[in-house]
Amino acid sequence: MYLPPRYRQEDVTVISDFIRAARLASLITVDSGIPVVSHIPVLLLDDATENGVLVCHISRANPQASTLNGPALVTFLGDDAYIHPGWYESKRDHGKVVPTWNYVAVHVRGEARRVEEPTELRAILERLTDQHEKGREGRWHVSDAPADYIETMLDAIIGIEIKIHSVEAKWKLGQDKSVADFDGVIAGLEKSPDERDRSAALRMRTVKR
Repeated sequence: MYLPPRYRQEDVTVISDFIRAARLASLITVDSGIPVVSHIPVLLLDDATENGVLVCHISRANPQASTLNGPALVTFLGDDAYIHPGWYESKRDHGKVVPTWNYVAVHVRGEARRVEEPTELRAILERLTDQHEKGREGRWHVSDAPADYIETMLDAIIGIEIKIHSVEAKWKLGQDKSVADFDGVIAGLEKSPDERDRSAALRMRTVKR
């Protein structure tokens, strides 16, 4: 990932919270020199450091399953928004502005390991389920389903454990802009009818300038 220093996010707590809040990730591995990808929920254990671990699972029928003992890249994309040049104060001053895109992204690289032992695989499934059922009314647990049905489902998936080797986090949120231009973008995004734009404005307010 192209990562100019001004956009680098290095706060481990911020990065870890971002990963844990992500709803979906992209798991990328290589098959005979060709990148392959699956879009799946991923759970971070511990923190996003070299001691951290990601866990997830994919269908046994997924061709990517044959690539799961080796290097892996997991990407997470967060708030993003198109930035309209008219929001910049400097457009009125000199007009030397162009559109851009603000976004937040995290890339995690590590070593993937297939998990097929039933007890370990079920533990991954339960952790993932508990993460996404948290706070829901009528919370569902893996044990709510018949045991033989869960066994059948476990036979149909492969668990994945990824030991983290490195993390890159990019918060490209207008840190290169003047205070007036930065504030103008926030104001423009906050007035947008698109909820995603307003969410990007909230993310910009977390930037330390």
